[in-house]
Amino acid sequence: MVVGKPFERIRTPLWVVGYAIYLYLSGLSLRKDSRAISFFLPRSHQSIWRWLHRFGSLSEVFHVGRAKIAVVDERSLNINGFEAWIWIAMEPKSRRVLALELS
Repeated sequence: MVVGKPFERIRTPLWVVGYAIYLYLSGLSLRKDSRAISFFLPRSHQSIWRWLHRFGSLSEVFHVGRAKIAVVDERSLNINGFEAWIWIAMEPKSRRVLALELS
């Protein structure tokens, strides 16, 4: 019997999901991807597969290839009192995301 708070469902943080999707779109297999994010949280390759299908419409934005011209922008974010920076590189003609980094 558990005393105190009722059981709360533990969810994977969004930044881990985003990083796993980014690694997969960068060319890693699902199993290698799950090993890479196991440093943060242990998740199976099936979990990453489900995330890809859930956020599959977002993957169409990413484009593999070389661009002749790129636009880079940065922005400061405040997330729950934690300051972070986000950089994004886009191809202006097709508006596809070339690179995305959060630090």
